[in-house]
Amino acid sequence: MEFTELADYSIPAGTLTEWLPCAEEDAWRQDPRPASYIHEAHLRRTAGSQSGQGRESWLGTAFEIAGPIDTEIFGRALQRWIDRHEPLRSQATFASKGDPAGALIRRTAPPGKVSVRRVQHDPADPATIRTQLHSLFDDYTTPQLWPAYVFATLTHESADPDDGSNDASGESGPFTVFFGADHSIIDGYSIVLVAHEITALYEEERTGRPADLFPVGSYIDFGASERADASNLDVDHEAVQIWRTTLRESGGEVPKFPLPIGRRTTRTSPQRRLSERWFDNDEATRFSERCRDADAGFFAGVLACFGQAASDLAGADHFRTVVPSHTRTGPMWAGSLGWFVGLRPIDLDLGGSPGFVTLANRAVHELRRTRASARIPFDRSVSCSGYPSAHSSSCRTWTSGSYPWRPNGRNPMRARCGAAVTPTTSTSGSTGHPKESTSPRDSPTTPRRARTFPGSWNEHAF
Repeated sequence: MEFTELADYSIPAGTLTEWLPCAEEDAWRQDPRPASYIHEAHLRRTAGSQSGQGRESWLGTAFEIAGPIDTEIFGRALQRWIDRHEPLRSQATFASKGDPAGALIRRTAPPGKVSVRRVQHDPADPATIRTQLHSLFDDYTTPQLWPAYVFATLTHESADPDDGSNDASGESGPFTVFFGADHSIIDGYSIVLVAHEITALYEEERTGRPADLFPVGSYIDFGASERADASNLDVDHEAVQIWRTTLRESGGEVPKFPLPIGRRTTRTSPQRRLSERWFDNDEATRFSERCRDADAGFFAGVLACFGQAASDLAGADHFRTVVPSHTRTGPMWAGSLGWFVGLRPIDLDLGGSPGFVTLANRAVHELRRTRASARIPFDRSVSCSGYPSAHSSSCRTWTSGSYPWRPNGRNPMRARCGAAVTPTTSTSGSTGHPKESTSPRDSPTTPRRARTFPGSWNEHAF
C-alpha cells in the first residue's frame, strides 16, 4: 500500500457523487458496551470538533472498479457493507454535551436500519473535484457525530457512454470509489479491506458471483473485552513494567527524536508527508534475504538501519522509539473494521560498534521483549506507570500528524443525515454543490478542519 496525500492523488475530470449514510432517529438503540481505550482518548482529545474547532483525524482510500457504475447496485453493496461492520452503525458520545470529562454513552442501529442517500454533482475538472472531496471528508468524518464516514464515486469524463470512448468489450471505463472515515472507525489494516470487500459485494449484486467474505467480529465487542481484560491492571503487570522502564529512561516522556528538530509547540502544525520508495523490487528482495540470513524479519532489519543511522548521525548509544503494533489477536478480528492498534517502546542498544547482523538480532529481541506492552492499551499502562504526563506527550508526538485543511470553498450548511437530499443531478450550476432540501432533523454544520493521516491500494490511501 502506498501512503500519500489526497492532494497528491491523480484525479481525472468527471462527475462526483456523494453517498451519505442515514438513519431515522427511531432506529437507534441504547448500547451499554463501552468505547475502547483508544477511542475514548480520541473522543476526549477532539471534544471541540462538534463546533468545528476540533482536530479531527481521518484516513481514506481510493480504488477503481471495472465497468460503468450501476448506482442502484452500488447503493445496495454499500448498505450490505454497513450491515457487515457494526462500528459503521454505532456512535459513542458524551452523555452531557460539551463535557469532555463526562461519561460516554453509546447508541447502535441494528442491521438494515442504515440507508445510503446519493447526491450527484455537476461534471467538473480535477481541481474542483479535489476541493469537493476535501470538503466532503472534512464535513463527514468528525469523531463527535454520526456518520463519521462517507463514500463518493467518480465517473470519469472519458467513461461517458456518449463520447465514443468505450473499450473493445463495449463497456465504458472504470469508476473510482473514495472512502473516508474517522480514525476511531478504521486503522491501516482496515483500509486494506475496504477495496476488496466493497468490490466483492458490488460484483455479487451485479453478477451473482458470491463475495465469499468470511465472518467478522465487532470492534465494539473488542473494546468491551479489552476493558474487562485491563480492569485489574497494576504496577506489577509486565506491560506496565515495560513502559515504566522506558519512561524513566526517557525523562518521563516518550522517546524523543535523536536529532534537534526545533522547539515542540502545542499548536497544530501543517502535515508535510512524503512517500518515497526505499527499494525497487530487486533491492527489497535482497534486503529481505539479508534479514533472513541474520535470522531477523524485514521490520527488525529496518530498525537495525534506523539504529545505525542514529549512531552515525547523532552519536547515540541507544536508539529509542515507539512503534505501532496491531492488536488483532484472534481470527474474528482479522477482517474487522476498527482501531486495532497498540504501542510498544523500542530500546535498541547500539554499544560495541555492532554490524547489521548484531543490530538486527537485538531488534528481534526488543520486539519480543516488548510484545506484551502492545496488548495493553497505552493509556491504561501509563496510568499505572507513575508517569501520567507521558500520555499527553504521546498524543503530541505520535498522533499529531495533522493538516488543517483550508476552509475556503466549503459548503457551511451541508446537511447531515436528516436531510432530504435529492438523489438526482445537481442544478446548482458550475460550482458543483449538490442540490439539498433540509428537514427539521437537519444538523447543519459549520466548516471544520480535518486532520489527515496518510493512507492508498490500486487503491490509494490518504
